[in-house]
Amino acid sequence: MKILNGMTIRTDDGSEGIVRGHGWKNRKQTIGYETTNNPPLFRLCYRYQVTEFQLKNGEWIPYREIMEKRLNKLNK
Repeated sequence: MKILNGMTIRTDDGSEGIVRGHGWKNRKQTIGYETTNNPPLFRLCYRYQVTEFQLKNGEWIPYREIMEKRLNKLNK
């Protein structure tokens, strides 16, 4: 699953926000997101720190579990 701009994500530290951009740091993929708190802050996290993302219908999908299953299939 790809995490796209405009999606709402949750990270392992409990913060939640809307994805605004992607990049690379230290050979790891990063995601820039704007928090839903007031005032909104722009934060950066690594892709492996994302635990869940939200679909348009409001359903939360566990991103970490999807990635772990994918990695297990590749390692077999």
